[in-house]
Amino acid sequence: MAGKTTATKSKSAKAKRLKSTISEEKPLLFISHDTRDAEIAKAFGELIHRSSSGVIQTFRSSDTEGVSGIPYGDEWYRHITQRLDQASDIVALLTPQSNERPWILYECGYGKGRKDITVFGLAFGVSMSKIAGPFKELQNSDDSKTSLVKLVKELLKRNTDLEAIDDLIQQHVDEFKEKIDRLVP
Repeated sequence: MAGKTTATKSKSAKAKRLKSTISEEKPLLFISHDTRDAEIAKAFGELIHRSSSGVIQTFRSSDTEGVSGIPYGDEWYRHITQRLDQASDIVALLTPQSNERPWILYECGYGKGRKDITVFGLAFGVSMSKIAGPFKELQNSDDSKTSLVKLVKELLKRNTDLEAIDDLIQQHVDEFKEKIDRLVP
């Protein structure tokens, strides 16, 4: 009986390591945002998760549900920089309240300078002509359905071998826009 318990524990530990290895192999999209835009970041993370069939993981520091945020007791700065080091891409959510926030600029600059990570600016309720700082140098996306579909397809192409199914992505973007239109004036 003790042998089975040890074998079961060994199999369980091996399964956990395998699961950990698999999740580490998935691309990670870092969603840089102002904490006041936590609901937008959550909805965008869900859009990416659904559109990639769970292949692309997302990180958003404001996640308090324990899914993709900073665990309680962790050193938040170290955790954020580790996630930036693991990220395949960064999407910076630019809203009227976050457009000029220094922390978003820091996260994007850290990722770009340290690993040359591609940064995508995604503007919600901000005119593209009002985008601040170094984001002016990027080809940013607005929050129109057409732009969102294009951005999702670009992220899928960069991070997965999945074939983008236009109707499915459009459906996910439509659902996302319904949520966002209630959150952004």
